[in-house]
Amino acid sequence: MILCGISATEPVGVDIERIDTNITIGNMENVFHPIEFLYINNGSSAPIRSYRFYKIWTQKEAYIKYLGTGFSEKIQDFNTLDSSFSFHLHTWIVNDYLCSMFLPSLSNPTIQLVNESDVQHYFLNTFI
Repeated sequence: MILCGISATEPVGVDIERIDTNITIGNMENVFHPIEFLYINNGSSAPIRSYRFYKIWTQKEAYIKYLGTGFSEKIQDFNTLDSSFSFHLHTWIVNDYLCSMFLPSLSNPTIQLVNESDVQHYFLNTFI
């Protein structure tokens, strides 16, 4: 899967991860804000904890990609669950993949799914 964020007006950040319900979350405390870590681990089942992990992780990655700083940011210092932060985040699932996007404005993104043949058709008709 590929996730691409395109904006004509402002930078955006995106991230995509395949959901693995067997992931071990216990030793990830140093990469999450304490409130995020509690939210993840207070899930009532392993699949819910896994979903929460990937939701927070992709949101954090989308944000640091928006910033363009990479992991030089202390990702445990910001809380994606905080309401002043979370309204910039859009998260959705496609098949077994969790996708997140960070937009600095309050706009509602348009999400369009395309398949490989759509991409080939676009490039073959545009550049030939």
